[in-house]
Amino acid sequence: LIATLVLTAAAWTAPFELFAGDGLTLLETAGLVLFGPLFIGISCWFCSALAGFLLMLFRPHSFLRLEHLTTPARMPRVAMLAPIRNEDVAAVAARLAMMDASLARTGHSVAFDFFLLSDTNDEQIAAREHAEVSRLAAQSSSAFFYRRRSDNAGRKAGNINDWVRNYGGAYDHMIVLDADSVMSGELLVGLASAMEARPDLGVLQTIPIGVGGETLFARHLQFGIRLYGRVATAGIAWWTGHESLYWGHNAIVRVDAFAATAAVPRLAGAPPFGGDILSHDVVEGWFMRRGGWNVAMAPMLEGTYEECPPTLVDEAVRDRRWCQGNLQHLALLRTKGLHWLARVQILMAAMVYAAGPLWFCFLATGVALRVQQGFPEAGEPWFGGSAEQIFELHWSIVLTVIMLFGPKVMGMVLILLDPTERRGFGGVGALSAGFAAEFVMSALLAPVRMLIACRAVIEVVIAGAGPAGVA
Repeated sequence: LIATLVLTAAAWTAPFELFAGDGLTLLETAGLVLFGPLFIGISCWFCSALAGFLLMLFRPHSFLRLEHLTTPARMPRVAMLAPIRNEDVAAVAARLAMMDASLARTGHSVAFDFFLLSDTNDEQIAAREHAEVSRLAAQSSSAFFYRRRSDNAGRKAGNINDWVRNYGGAYDHMIVLDADSVMSGELLVGLASAMEARPDLGVLQTIPIGVGGETLFARHLQFGIRLYGRVATAGIAWWTGHESLYWGHNAIVRVDAFAATAAVPRLAGAPPFGGDILSHDVVEGWFMRRGGWNVAMAPMLEGTYEECPPTLVDEAVRDRRWCQGNLQHLALLRTKGLHWLARVQILMAAMVYAAGPLWFCFLATGVALRVQQGFPEAGEPWFGGSAEQIFELHWSIVLTVIMLFGPKVMGMVLILLDPTERRGFGGVGALSAGFAAEFVMSALLAPVRMLIACRAVIEVVIAGAGPAGVA
């Protein structure tokens, strides 16, 4: 956090000295005010990734790995929960069958029960769900159960809580899945072993890797996650410690701890800021930490996968939901008993989406400043000032670019240093080509994502300011 503030101050000084030389105009003040929070976000992202890079380079064994875990003499009872609503049930069942087969190879199937928890409101889909679970129950090594709620109060959070109240007492831990989640049997056994070895742990969150992408957009996301995802998450896991994030899927949760501490409140008022909290998972993690249970991330555990959005539109739909959920979290800032780091995470999560409108306003302010000053003659700098001030401004821009794209370079360096990883990416040539393609696509998509974030925030704020929101 200190490094983030130091870098922000260093980058902010250059435009301040340039603009303040002859006094600050209203537009210059607006630009400086917008620049501060934007650069805090960039600096924090970079510093977190740098910490992860250094740890993975010099202390790779400091992270939990499967080979570090010893299977306990008595395997705990673990429930595999797959909450669904109007999903492609054949695809979901195929993924569950893969996990069951992988568990069978470990010899620990008897310790794991699978639950398909349906909130489906389409009778035809529900009939297919029941048929698929009946088939799985007859053919699988683990036990399979199907439960369909008559009403989906509380959405996914309500679905999980309903299972905990009615069935959770029979299990030590639950592993929560998304409809597109896949986890290896070795990892599932390892997670149960880790929870038994660490009775202080309430949640152990794995970092899923993207798989199964068939579109160019999905492949671009998968490559980026594999390239630098672990660098970023290793840094987050380090600096958050036992106050890490729970993402609600591909994670193991201690059932009695969840039941005692993780009830998510229904916010006062109407949606979008009131009502059910859409991004409830991270709130459950904060509440479990408030109850004295540790919440940790394990970025180096292998065998955890999910699918990426196939198109930019699918990503935008998902992010619209996450945007509303993250903005809802602001109402929890004054909640008693939350760790101070949880409050920092609330602000950071909201900033992820607020950054879109802030970047747009910042760019618009820059254009307005240029128009106000008049366009320069050939060979003249775009902004007035001494040569030293212009150099400092350029240095600030270079620093920004380094911080934005540095984590990608760090990820590539780690892969190049590991012969196994390097071969997995197809060698130096294929890795370099993929890196260049991902770099270009990220740069091209950045302004589009900025506008998508602007729209999401504006829609949420307008909805909240309307009659429903006021009520």
